[in-house]
Amino acid sequence: MPRLNVSRAFNVLNLDKFTVLPSEMVIGTTGQPVSIQARPQTAYGVVVPEKTSLKRLDDGTRLESCIDIYTRYPLTPGWKTDDVTSKPADVVQWHGRNWVVAMVEDFSAFGAGYLHAACDLLPQMPTSQEPQTR
Repeated sequence: MPRLNVSRAFNVLNLDKFTVLPSEMVIGTTGQPVSIQARPQTAYGVVVPEKTSLKRLDDGTRLESCIDIYTRYPLTPGWKTDDVTSKPADVVQWHGRNWVVAMVEDFSAFGAGYLHAACDLLPQMPTSQEPQTR
């Protein structure tokens, strides 16, 4: 078990500020999934860009990139509650880009409540398969 406690190192004055866009997915009156956006939340943490994962198509239409976030904010990669309601993955806004939380790991061994979240860059142009936002 790690003996390093990062609580003192994670001072708000030294952390990156990012915005979390939580949402909830419900089935609308048409039977299609509808995403309901909750109020944006300000969060703090250490954000580390993953430089080895940048991919660009030849025509420059798509970028793929990842970031890692170490924070106490309870980010989620999403889950299904029941047949009608589910919690989509949180979206993080950082440096003018939107990132979706892909994976969350418990880092509480390094300090109470800490987690590590791996986030993927959202495409600039949403596909027709993505749910509508209300």
